[in-house]
Amino acid sequence: MRNRALVLHHDFIDMFYLHTDEEIGQLIRAAFKYDISDNATDFEDRMMRASFLRIMDFIDKNKRKYEEACERREAAAERYRIKRALDGRDSEY
Repeated sequence: MRNRALVLHHDFIDMFYLHTDEEIGQLIRAAFKYDISDNATDFEDRMMRASFLRIMDFIDKNKRKYEEACERREAAAERYRIKRALDGRDSEY
């Protein structure tokens, strides 16, 4: 299952203060593009590239956390289904 949200933490505010409003818009659009399609925008400007790499790293970490949480929930649901089947409560539905 794919996460349907892009979260930007307050930790990015210091980075955003270094950029113009136009550059911030480009970074946010690039973040959405990367989060949805895994296609990274190649910024020629070194400062923009450095900022985007920071955002990409954050997105990658969040994706891994989300996938791990999904796996844990799926495993818990499977254990619950097995327990219900062993208890004979499966036929109630």
